[in-house]
Amino acid sequence: MAAKRRGHHHGHHGRGRRKPDHGRMMTQSELESRGWSVEMRKTLLPPAGRVQVPDGRGGAVSERFWWERDVLAKEASEEFRQYKEKEEGKRRRRARQMEEFCRRMEQLSVSAAPKDEYPLARGMTRKFILHIGPTNSGKTYEAIERLKRAGTGVYLGPLRLLALEIYDRLRADGVPCSMITGEEALIDEEAGITACTIEMLNTTNLYDVAVIDEAQMIADPFRGHNWTRAILGVSADEVHVCLAPEAKDIVLGMIEQCGDEVEIVYHERKTPLRFDKGRFHIRDAQKGDALIVFSRRAVLELAAELDRLKISASVIYGDLPPASRREQVRRFMAGESDVVVSTDAIGMGMNLAIRRVIFVESRKFDGVEFRLLKPTEIKQIAGRAGRFGIFDEGVVMAMQDVDHIRAGLSAPPDPVRIAYLGFPEILMNMEASLRRILTDWSETPTEGFYQKMDVGEILTLHDALSAADKKTFSVLDKPTLYRMITCSVNLKNEAMVAQWICYCGEYLRSMSLSAPTRCETGDLRALETEYHCLDLYFQFGRRMSREYDHDYILSRRRELEDAIDEQLRGKREYARRCSECGGVLPYGSRQRMCRACFRKIYELGV
Repeated sequence: MAAKRRGHHHGHHGRGRRKPDHGRMMTQSELESRGWSVEMRKTLLPPAGRVQVPDGRGGAVSERFWWERDVLAKEASEEFRQYKEKEEGKRRRRARQMEEFCRRMEQLSVSAAPKDEYPLARGMTRKFILHIGPTNSGKTYEAIERLKRAGTGVYLGPLRLLALEIYDRLRADGVPCSMITGEEALIDEEAGITACTIEMLNTTNLYDVAVIDEAQMIADPFRGHNWTRAILGVSADEVHVCLAPEAKDIVLGMIEQCGDEVEIVYHERKTPLRFDKGRFHIRDAQKGDALIVFSRRAVLELAAELDRLKISASVIYGDLPPASRREQVRRFMAGESDVVVSTDAIGMGMNLAIRRVIFVESRKFDGVEFRLLKPTEIKQIAGRAGRFGIFDEGVVMAMQDVDHIRAGLSAPPDPVRIAYLGFPEILMNMEASLRRILTDWSETPTEGFYQKMDVGEILTLHDALSAADKKTFSVLDKPTLYRMITCSVNLKNEAMVAQWICYCGEYLRSMSLSAPTRCETGDLRALETEYHCLDLYFQFGRRMSREYDHDYILSRRRELEDAIDEQLRGKREYARRCSECGGVLPYGSRQRMCRACFRKIYELGV
């Protein structure tokens, strides 16, 4: 009887149970075009699934979807009609609010043309020299050579480490120089030239020469507005802009709007770059290699694996203090370490003697999801291979997604189409809360290729202070509150956010700030966190005009740098270990225990 039932089952259904027919999949973007808001999707529809859809560049992105049958059934309901009317009412009210906000912006003389926010620069006829080329093409070198000969000048770069590198280079060449970043200031009263991170530009200072480095970062939604501000507002007779080819048109468009002169200098890569499709194993690492991964944990685990294989490694990642990073670079350049293991922090402004760049990983977490590297990211990192004057060529390899890395290396770059704008602080004169002003401003339309900066991070700090210290929050005026919430704070570091909230409270109670709590352990993460809290101590005091102990900052930084360097020498402790016997697991292992323990427990039942 059982056999008969089985036969009937197969005869009716073929090779298995037939899946229910829900119709086709409808993606989130399609639902939005049909009038579905976020609230409606969450309330009226079942949980979304995930599907990979083409991104138009030969890759794919993950997008939410719902079944058409569920969507159409709900759209026919009275509940959907009521929700849609409610949403339409919200949209009409929001449109009226935005019209009123734009009218108030006009009353405050906030120009629709971003260039008009910089009257000093508009009163000058500046000459721009665009240095356009890929990595390792000498474009920044040529711009700095011109800066050396200036009476007054400024270098504006994306990283504290780059500002420090230029500061050191100019001083080594006998050119007096100061350095100003958000975390430290080294002032030479006799110097006419300053090396800065781009956020520190003072648009009211007059310069003979300015250098704006890595200008393709103008399209970064969080920091890009600083490059827009520099290009539109730096008050210099001669402005050298170093940029990747994909940013050429948008930068030219901005200069044209300003009515300034422009000259273009094209730079070719100094050494050829070759992709090697051969297989690579960690044990095959050679002296002069750079091995690329995309998290701090992966850097330390891979360095530990190399150490086990008797291959010494320097390490570079974003949280590493600048002095510690310089020491790791020094060891590599001096031949004290064979290879360098790095995140994409290596991709900008770090001129190392690298022969081969090996992508051990090909995916990174971008804050939303793990995704394959973009062609621009691949080129920026791979371009560090084959330093001119040391190697005849650069070599690129990959351990994963080999075809993707090879294609990204040769793919034409997508042109930069967006320049981000910063918040005009004059809007704080409006009669509304700072949060409402920031939100409304971010949603007002822009013209041409400009878009508003992402205000999400500063609103997160705004809300964190409001929730944690209502008393302080309630008495701060808007300009003071804005200076506070635009401090550079790593939102992922809870200790740093807590330190920032503490300083906001101390601002009202005292003219001086307390130093961060000292780290009493040798834990690497804790040492790095205290170092970043020291940076915040300096930054908050300087920005908010409160006293801080500068001598203590300098001495404690040195102590922390020494402790971090000592921790990095003992790489083996960062290897992943078997949960049973404590033995070292191979790099990249996803298991919690070694093969021997697994077999002992699960196969032999011991």
